[in-house]
Amino acid sequence: MIIAPIIFCTVVTGIAGMKDMDKVGRVGVKALLYFEVVSTLALIIGLIVVHVIQPGVGMNVDASTLDTKSLSVYTNATTTHGTVDFLLNIIPASVVDAFAKGDIYKCCCFQCCSVFPWLR
Repeated sequence: MIIAPIIFCTVVTGIAGMKDMDKVGRVGVKALLYFEVVSTLALIIGLIVVHVIQPGVGMNVDASTLDTKSLSVYTNATTTHGTVDFLLNIIPASVVDAFAKGDIYKCCCFQCCSVFPWLR
């Protein structure tokens, strides 16, 4: 519950501190590049660890004898959401609701809508 206000204050302070919109763009590109590099590095490390440790080797499980009916509780509960549902779910019902639930996406949507008009 405390993480949403911390992220909100950090992002709002960072964006508001940049007087020039070109800086915001440069920082955004750097953040995206950093995210891609670190994600790729984590993927490579994960693949190496799986190759070395080989989890699941020696379990000798025959997949044809497993009971899949017990999984229907979990598979039937899932629903598919389209692009419109996803975009409408990002918009918070209220600011308090987004922070109370700790929904980071909704908090980020609110902070972007509240900070960018001040940058003119």
